[in-house]
Amino acid sequence: MQQSRLDWSPMKSIYKNAEAIKGMEEAAAAYEKSLLNSHIVPRSPFTDEVERICAMHMDKILHGGVGVKQGLDDAYKEIKATLKW
Repeated sequence: MQQSRLDWSPMKSIYKNAEAIKGMEEAAAAYEKSLLNSHIVPRSPFTDEVERICAMHMDKILHGGVGVKQGLDDAYKEIKATLKW
């Protein structure tokens, strides 16, 4: 969904900004280097479900369906219910 918003003005300005592109390339190189020095982190059985909940609520926030505070509160409540805290 987020990629379909290429008409979003900050997104356009990033792709036309040479400094931003250079920064992204440097960040990607640093990330790749960090992967070479990383180790596997154990994952919770709920990791995929929590990521799905976060992504769903982030999409609602980005598309203006809810405000930031409300979206984060909703995500928290749903994650809390899923993990049964």
